[in-house]
Amino acid sequence: MDHRSRLSPTAASAASTPAQAAFASAPDPAAAADHSAVQRRCDLEMIRVVYLINCNEEPCANLPVAERLVFAAKRDDLERVRRIASSYDDPARFREDAQLAMIAAAHKGCIGVIAWLASQGVSVNCTQAAINMRPLDLAVMGLQRDTVRLLRQLGADMNHPSGPKNTLHPLLFAGMFGQLDMIRELVALGADMHHPVGEDSSVLLELAKLERKEHVMALMLELGADPNHARGKTLLATAVMARNATLVELLLRAGADPNLCDSEGLNALSHATRINCAALITLLERHGGVFNNNRRPLLPRAHRRSRSLLARQSGSRLMAELLARHCARRCANQIAAMGEVPFS
Repeated sequence: MDHRSRLSPTAASAASTPAQAAFASAPDPAAAADHSAVQRRCDLEMIRVVYLINCNEEPCANLPVAERLVFAAKRDDLERVRRIASSYDDPARFREDAQLAMIAAAHKGCIGVIAWLASQGVSVNCTQAAINMRPLDLAVMGLQRDTVRLLRQLGADMNHPSGPKNTLHPLLFAGMFGQLDMIRELVALGADMHHPVGEDSSVLLELAKLERKEHVMALMLELGADPNHARGKTLLATAVMARNATLVELLLRAGADPNLCDSEGLNALSHATRINCAALITLLERHGGVFNNNRRPLLPRAHRRSRSLLARQSGSRLMAELLARHCARRCANQIAAMGEVPFS
């Protein structure tokens, strides 16, 4: 008799579980191929949409009707748009195809076509799935201020997130291109500088991560942005982690609190120490920043080390001196024993 027959059903099941688990976790070639095919179709659709929005010349005369509609809308040829629209038997199908035409017209500033499409029931808040962008986003990217105003009058949502995982916003597009007049226009029309984007960020926090955009943040502060804004990270801590000393000083002069803690319980000075930046530590201290060791460990758990080791590895006399002022005497003695910095 087979010795396995003496096992209870539960034990037999448990004995076969590892093999079953290994089989179940093995990649399915058919599923992987299907996923790859879907991804390729999505990529091709995105390329097609970007091409249609940006191409100036109609490539051929026998394009699909939806693409002819896009080219007519981009040229602000309202008569041709109407003729193409009249060729549709299904109004719902026309409104669906006209969404990309609305987006392309917004990019080129064709306000006559936009107004007519809106009167035919095409939403000014429509989204093109392949790129997850709306007419307002393309109008901002195309620097079409008149179009932005028209879209707002027609009911456009000034704060609807867009882009991959909803991590973009009309103000972010304007900020990335450094378009100060467009930023003023958007804020005047109701765009919120503190609006959330993505899972744990906001418009201001994303702008603080950009390089050489201090003039954009200066305008935001002038227009009423809160220098102590936080969503997870504080605005000041975000600038510190970007190692942007100019922006850090700008925020401090605007009233940012150097001792305001983020969701981790860390303030800007703690983050400056994490990234080993003596210049930012000095700047924050000059504006009243103090280490908040009583709240959370100074260093992240994954690589927590003594401050003496941090100072030694930094190779910076100034870093060692700054850290020593906030360390226990034992820590200061450790640094002095290394022979790098003489402490009294």
